[in-house]
Amino acid sequence: MLRWLWWLLIAPVRLPWLALVTLQERLWPSRVLQVRLKGPLADFDDDAPPWSRNPQTLFGLVSCFALAETDPRLRRVVLFVDELRTGLARAEELRAALARLVTSGKEVTVVANQLSLSTYWLSLGASRIVLAPVGELDVTGVASGFSLYKGLLAKVGVHAQMLARGRYKSMREVFAADEISDANREMLEQLTGDLYEQLVERVVEGRGMDASSVRSALDAGPLRAKEAQRLGLVDELEYEQQLRANWKRSKERTVSPARYARRKTRSWFPRRRHKVAVLEVSGAIATSGGGPRSLGRRSTTAPAFVAALRALEEDKSVKAILLRVDSPGGSALASDLMWQALSATKAQRPFVVSMANVAASGGYYVAGVKGAHVLASPCTITGSIGVVAGKFELSELYGKLGIGYELIARGKNAGYHSPLQRWSDDQLAKLQADIDALYEDFVSKMADGRALSFEAVDAVAQGRVWTGRQAASHQLVDTLGGLREAMDTVRRELGISPDAPLQWDSLTRPSLLNRLTLRGMSAVGLGRVDDALQSSPALRPLLDSPFFDDYAEERLWLRLPFDVRFD
Repeated sequence: MLRWLWWLLIAPVRLPWLALVTLQERLWPSRVLQVRLKGPLADFDDDAPPWSRNPQTLFGLVSCFALAETDPRLRRVVLFVDELRTGLARAEELRAALARLVTSGKEVTVVANQLSLSTYWLSLGASRIVLAPVGELDVTGVASGFSLYKGLLAKVGVHAQMLARGRYKSMREVFAADEISDANREMLEQLTGDLYEQLVERVVEGRGMDASSVRSALDAGPLRAKEAQRLGLVDELEYEQQLRANWKRSKERTVSPARYARRKTRSWFPRRRHKVAVLEVSGAIATSGGGPRSLGRRSTTAPAFVAALRALEEDKSVKAILLRVDSPGGSALASDLMWQALSATKAQRPFVVSMANVAASGGYYVAGVKGAHVLASPCTITGSIGVVAGKFELSELYGKLGIGYELIARGKNAGYHSPLQRWSDDQLAKLQADIDALYEDFVSKMADGRALSFEAVDAVAQGRVWTGRQAASHQLVDTLGGLREAMDTVRRELGISPDAPLQWDSLTRPSLLNRLTLRGMSAVGLGRVDDALQSSPALRPLLDSPFFDDYAEERLWLRLPFDVRFD
């Protein structure tokens, strides 16, 4: 009713304006959708201020491409790719979206000066790939690395006491082993092998080559532009300026994704939109926090997340929930608190889970809600159902630094958490019992959420990491797909038509005040130290450890032991 009252109020102005815009589009329609992909690509919010022009997100692009599929006036889609950082799962979502455009009859061109693994992966959905004549195709296959810090810690006087439950739960090895275990090696080899096979399959599909030729071409990489063209991995070699000059002569009208989406979703009359709440779990999962970073890209804290869910319970206008997960896990307690809150909310309305680049350990835990439909990209790093616990004992480091310390305690285990006291055999046995109990609980909850037996989940748990494709074969996820498929699933869950309009509301998007606070902190140097350290690949696993992370006070972790990066 309110929608119609508002429409009647603005109709004298809106209707003539709509008539003019519609007439203009019919007489001089946009023929080319032009997209520039640069820097990090967020799912729903790129942290740009609300007044910035055309903030670009993965969700916005996928939605825009879906609209373009059925537009007979739109002829071409051109993507300029410039140092895009997205990861393989998001690259696969873009590749699939471009492939659907090609299938619908559009000419899709990707233009780049150079292509990395993830940017080439998304380009494989296009009908034409153009590379700068002196550019490079830096694709050689897929590789994974695993750092071991026991020797480094020993040199500075730090002793890591780490226990784990799960044959493949290898975070313990990062700090307490001299070499990786056979189980860890097996897991990494199969993980890397499946991603490599997916790469070969995508090139075969996108470039019309046979598998043996693709493997030979990848073995020859990295490739200069002329080599890549000769081997059939790209189509043309041309500079962006030359292409723009040629297209300008054609006098075809171009349009940006944001403006195109606004035009295509414009309606003469008010339409009922089903409201969908979007919850994002990104970065490390922690128990403490609540400041500007509590729902930022680097961490998700349980208090802020649960508070968002409580607000959602009061909002009766929300018809469904989409949970977007991109997290390697973190605190066991925080993960469980978030899982419980999500489980309670699931009972009230439809619930769909979409996994991005990583949904492992605690990141997988929060997605294991009973009755939720779970989607993952074939490239999503997921699973890792296992537990690790421990602490860093620093007495030798204190001695080297000349620091004295005395602990006065009463009670057998009063010094249990002290960083200056190693655990005794009895205390280690107690810790192992705690880990075992948490593991049993973890597996039981995931078994209930997936409607599987404890034994079935335990067999594919053990701290093992899978690709999304492998996870689907083991019933750890329901279907393969990204945000596009998640949107379709939400509509099916609501029982509405496939093209019914939806209103998406991001509940975990940082507020304007938080964004300004973060930007102000960076401007005066706060946070730059962390950024500088994170820029070192060798130090990243150590900095992501409980020794530096937001959940440093925790003793039980559900955490992926390594970061997977493909950019």
